[in-house]
Amino acid sequence: MNREIISGKQLKNLIIVYLMGAALVASGSAYAKHCAWISEIASIIIAIPIVLMYARLSCISKGKNIFDLFQDSLGKFIGCIFTLLFLIYSIYLGSAVIRNFTEFVQIVFFPDTPQYTTAIFAFCTILYIINKGIEPLARAVSSVAYLLIGVMLMLVVFSLGDMDFSNILPIFSEKISVMAKESFFLLSLPYLEIVMFLGLGGSFKKGDSLYKAYVYGLVISGVVLLLAFLRNIFVLGTHVMEQVYFPAYTSTSLIDIADFITRIEVIASSTYTFSIIIQSAVCFITACKGVAKLANIKDYKVFSAPACLLGLYLSKTMFKSTQALFGTIIKGRVPVFLVQFLIPLITWIAAEKKYGKKNRSLSKEKNA
Repeated sequence: MNREIISGKQLKNLIIVYLMGAALVASGSAYAKHCAWISEIASIIIAIPIVLMYARLSCISKGKNIFDLFQDSLGKFIGCIFTLLFLIYSIYLGSAVIRNFTEFVQIVFFPDTPQYTTAIFAFCTILYIINKGIEPLARAVSSVAYLLIGVMLMLVVFSLGDMDFSNILPIFSEKISVMAKESFFLLSLPYLEIVMFLGLGGSFKKGDSLYKAYVYGLVISGVVLLLAFLRNIFVLGTHVMEQVYFPAYTSTSLIDIADFITRIEVIASSTYTFSIIIQSAVCFITACKGVAKLANIKDYKVFSAPACLLGLYLSKTMFKSTQALFGTIIKGRVPVFLVQFLIPLITWIAAEKKYGKKNRSLSKEKNA
């Protein structure tokens, strides 16, 4: 089996497009109302050291992914438990992203079309991506990543005429506890969802800085999402944002420049669709690698079809309604944080003890 290798630049672009997926459709919550943008900035800053930990985990044992690290650093029993938890989360996240997408398509475009129809097309695309491999996926994403960023920035500029900058006032009107709650929500959705890239470990090009790739990917996407979030506040106001499921789409649909540039939300929807498919594909690639590790099979692609079928089933049955979807996302932050932070933290500490000693002894031998 040929090894799949992606560069640090390709990883950065993957992270940017990945984070711009479902997060752009919903464009954050607004529990902190006028102070929600402050919580957004705080969540990006808090995410940086955690993402650096992800980068360290990707670097500490060359040629291995997080599932290899689980068993090598923590033993077979605990390693299998952590692998199973990580696997469950990756399938859950990938399925929830597609459910979010099918809800978006049905509510906005095709109210009479069953969500299964959209989900089938989405998972057929994801199945194709998994079978083609990580390397072609990274190349394809890198070719359009900055185009997508340009589209999002263009939408912000086109919305300037509809903005009411007083919507952000008064600043610091909410309690610190409310702002902290908002920051925690935004931290787990979407920024720490980068944890899925730990499943791609072993596919990164030697010599490239993974620290830069992870941090730059986080910061660039964070700035784009922050601008999109501020645009929604300025255009809609926090009261309207609380009433709609997809504020980013609602804001974009209001763009009307001299009766010439209208219906631009079609372009925005295409951007959302591409990003969401990429995000879900990364989740299911990680899931397939986790199953392959448990089954002790080298080729993870043999599990692509069963994983996509399971995802198709779960995307329909996990949530009874749109309200249940968003309610579960909000209530599920604490258990999700276990996979996003606690499990990587425990693994990092154990891996440093094991691989750190090996790396130090090897460097001493070379110096001698």
